[in-house]
Amino acid sequence: MDQKNSNQRFVKEKLVLAILIVKLLKAIGEFLPVAIDLFNMAFNYFKLRVCFVLCRLNLLGFISLK
Repeated sequence: MDQKNSNQRFVKEKLVLAILIVKLLKAIGEFLPVAIDLFNMAFNYFKLRVCFVLCRLNLLGFISLK
């Protein structure tokens, strides 16, 4: 009887672990598009700021963009 309870407890722990892994993957799947959008927004903002600074320096005659 003790062996049966031990096996049942082992199976229950494995099921709980599997459920937690599925929940984690679901949460990552829901967050990933948001994280990608945030990264793209930050990258585009940085690129826009660099272009703005370079264009201002070019207009002031400090650098040449040729």
